[in-house]
Amino acid sequence: MAQSSAKNGLLLILVLLGSAGGGGYWNYQRNIAAENSEPRPFRSYATADLDKMIVAQKAEVARMRAAVEKARLGHSEARGNGFIAEQVKEFERVHRQVSHERDLSDRLADVEVMQQQLERERAKRAGEGEGELLRVLRLAFTF
Repeated sequence: MAQSSAKNGLLLILVLLGSAGGGGYWNYQRNIAAENSEPRPFRSYATADLDKMIVAQKAEVARMRAAVEKARLGHSEARGNGFIAEQVKEFERVHRQVSHERDLSDRLADVEVMQQQLERERAKRAGEGEGELLRVLRLAFTF
């Protein structure tokens, strides 16, 4: 009887370990597929080049933010004049000014998105130095 319950206990432990191993393998495969399908446009760049690009993007964002703020603060209202030709010229002037401000804002948004992508890639690379065993364990047991 004691031998039978010991075998049942051992069988239960083996089933639990097998289930945990199978679940870990399945989760590892799921996480590795998700990691590989993630878009990483700067994956092929060297880390040193990536660092240089991040510094350059930060300077570009700061420069463009100042230009956008200057365009927003320099925004002027349309002046009402009595003649149609002058009103048309005034409308065109304000329209050009607003279009220029919008274009600057769009370019700033594009540069900010690129900076975020660069920083995300850099953060991923910082996490890749964790060692192969820790990476496998993270992929296997992160749900």
